[in-house]
Amino acid sequence: MTLQEHSETGMEFYQYCQQEFDAELSKFKTKLGKKKSSLTYHSKYITVDEFFEDREKYKVEIINSIQLNKFKFDPLTPIFLPKDKNNYRMVCVPSVKDRLVQLLFISYLEKIEKKKNLQAQDFAYKEKYAELKGVKGAHDKLKNLRKKYKYALKTDIESFFDNLDRHRILKLFEEKVGLPSLQIFFKTMINSDPIPRLIQATTDEQFRIFSTMINNKKGRGIRQGMPIASLLASFYLQDFEIVLQNAQIEFVRYADDLVVFANTRDEIEKHFELIRHELNKIQLSIPDIGSGKSEIYTPSQTVIFLGLELKKVGTEFKLFIPQKAFSELNKKVIELQGYKKNIKTGLNFYKTCQKLDQICNGYIVCYEFTSNLAEFKKHVEERKSFVYKRLLAPLGIDYTKLSSEKKRYFFNE
Repeated sequence: MTLQEHSETGMEFYQYCQQEFDAELSKFKTKLGKKKSSLTYHSKYITVDEFFEDREKYKVEIINSIQLNKFKFDPLTPIFLPKDKNNYRMVCVPSVKDRLVQLLFISYLEKIEKKKNLQAQDFAYKEKYAELKGVKGAHDKLKNLRKKYKYALKTDIESFFDNLDRHRILKLFEEKVGLPSLQIFFKTMINSDPIPRLIQATTDEQFRIFSTMINNKKGRGIRQGMPIASLLASFYLQDFEIVLQNAQIEFVRYADDLVVFANTRDEIEKHFELIRHELNKIQLSIPDIGSGKSEIYTPSQTVIFLGLELKKVGTEFKLFIPQKAFSELNKKVIELQGYKKNIKTGLNFYKTCQKLDQICNGYIVCYEFTSNLAEFKKHVEERKSFVYKRLLAPLGIDYTKLSSEKKRYFFNE
């Protein structure tokens, strides 16, 4: 780092790591919680708890390697989440040291007032502005703009994270953020990829499918699962969003999901063409209108955005939990009704009830600002009661005949 850079930033990155290492690690561990901090995604990597036990050793190793410009990021651990039959979404988890270093890097950019240079109007990266609060913030803005405009265009950027150009990110970082001393570090970070030997598959065919996915994505895109991924995605679309703002186009974006607004169909179609043209400049694309992925909506039509339905009710637009979510919750909780199956998956009665609560509470938290939440909560309680009834039946206990006091005692109801 040059003397000029040092005077502008106040401290170099390795010095910031020395100062904030313990605090960032404690915050990271606390946020994960006791259960997750004791888990590892692969036997080759240690847990957060194990890292925490030897934190002084790792602190010295990490800070020295950053100071000498020799820090190396580990291969990412690939996790494959099922989307539909024979189709998976790959999420990549960095090692504990790499996650911590990325978190330190993000907070360092905040400290030296460089992070603002990477941010766009992305609700998925909710730390940017106080008024942007993740999914709820995106839905609130969606409702407000839907009231003002007759037409809405909903689309999503195809294979967004996989198609982010690493060379462009490096160039943007150099131009907008600077910090030449961290160029190599930053390049190594964004070039992180998983490797086949870290795959956990149950069959040879599954291993083949997963290996092919890894090899097809190698060397391109930014891997979801890295702490830095959302910030880099926001960074990538900065100039694109400036074009939309200069054209006075109102929009809401959450990662790769985008809704734009207009008062005539002709105008909304022109917005679509501008968006497609500008995204094409940065090697990104959106589906054709009418494809199911890009659709134009009139005021009376329901817009589905981030898993919720926005419907017009009288003169107001209100958010509703879709029927698909009712079915999905039902499917997940019904899988817990058989005690023999639960035993095979390592669940006893207590853990089964705990998992049931986690699933149901997770849904309710996500939907707390919807208009049909009461109906959904009733559905949740009915499904939970059904599972409790099936679990207790082999013991000769009729759940429906238990007193309210006993239900509170056994099931915390």
